[in-house]
Amino acid sequence: SQGKAYVDSQTVAVMKQQRDAGSNSPFRDRPVDENMKLFREMRAGKYKEGEHVLRMKGDMTNPNMSMRDMPIYRIVHKSHHRTG
Repeated sequence: SQGKAYVDSQTVAVMKQQRDAGSNSPFRDRPVDENMKLFREMRAGKYKEGEHVLRMKGDMTNPNMSMRDMPIYRIVHKSHHRTG
């Protein structure tokens, strides 16, 4: 089943404002093929930190803020503390 996550290209500050307000990102309905392309490029190191974030589609009206389109993959150009 596809379409349960999307690549968000907004700043962290704008994502927080939208999540707090319960409004959807303009990138939430990006086509699956485009999201997959961006995600592959994210993993390949093509983008800078913070340029894109993979977010799981949640319920933007949920009173629990943690359930609103949570980030599940960020770009971080550092060694992992366990895997190097």
